[in-house]
Amino acid sequence: RELVTRPEEVVLVDHIRRSTEQLLQVVNDLLDFSQLQAGRLTLHPEAFALRETVAAVIANYEETAHAKNVALILQADDVSGMWVKGDRQRLAQVLKHLLDNALKFTAQGSIWLRVQPVDGGVLFEVQDTGIGIASGRQPHIFQGFAYADVQTHRSYGGTGLGLAICERLVSLQGGTIG
Repeated sequence: RELVTRPEEVVLVDHIRRSTEQLLQVVNDLLDFSQLQAGRLTLHPEAFALRETVAAVIANYEETAHAKNVALILQADDVSGMWVKGDRQRLAQVLKHLLDNALKFTAQGSIWLRVQPVDGGVLFEVQDTGIGIASGRQPHIFQGFAYADVQTHRSYGGTGLGLAICERLVSLQGGTIG
């Protein structure tokens, strides 16, 4: 086998890799959404260290945020040493969807992920300096195949399933999202 060595080949292979990862994510989102719609998705609860799990998720976004010159800030000191019981992979999936959106719609500035204990539970907040969502569209963003508006969908793409999946996963674990 020949190694890919020319710069244009490296760029092409990288593009193919990224496209393949995006396609796989779309397929996985469709499968999860259909399982959630049918009530067939089951959770796998386990005890896990909350801050470490959240830090591992956010670490996956540091390179992308740095490349966009966007500050990515984790505020989770209040949950240091806290162990929780839940589906760690599904929590990570929700946070990934929220961070994906934050990075997609934030061209400059900052993204914060705050995690803090509240009333026997945990509050997760993602805040960014991105384009935002018009207040009239906010009640609809957790519906499947929903977008903030047509222009946003044309400009940024996506399946419109990420937040719908988040809403159903959070609800399935006894929480609320808004």
